Amino acid sequence: MLNVNLPKFLVSVTGLFVFTVLFDHVVHGTLLLPLYESTSTLWRSATDVQSLSTLDYVFKLMLSVVITLLFTRHFEDKGIGEGIRFGIFTGLVYGVMKLSAYIHLPISLDLALGWGIGSLVYAILGGIILSMLYKK
Repeated sequence: MLNVNLPKFLVSVTGLFVFTVLFDHVVHGTLLLPLYESTSTLWRSATDVQSLSTLDYVFKLMLSVVITLLFTRHFEDKGIGEGIRFGIFTGLVYGVMKLSAYIHLPISLDLALGWGIGSLVYAILGGIILSMLYKK
């Protein structure tokens, strides 16, 4: 069934989760903040977002578990290059999904590009982190 090294898996999930929280704060809470503010009527208020912060952490943890599980399915212990390749593939999938929001939401192309590029960078860095944490 699931043939993972449980201690390494848990360390990897934890590392990716911490990275996810920090990365999201930098990208969405700092770099893209002006773009969010320019479309503030589309988003929940800061108070509403704060009230949902526990759920935000739950989703980030779920994402970390799923990404780590995907990484372990094809793990070959080939170093950082393996993490970069994994990150590129998962980042392209995630990034294209984020870019497509431009079609459905009245957001600027800059914001959609920020999401898409941010997703690719997140996945590549996350892949590197996983390759360093889940090694033999």
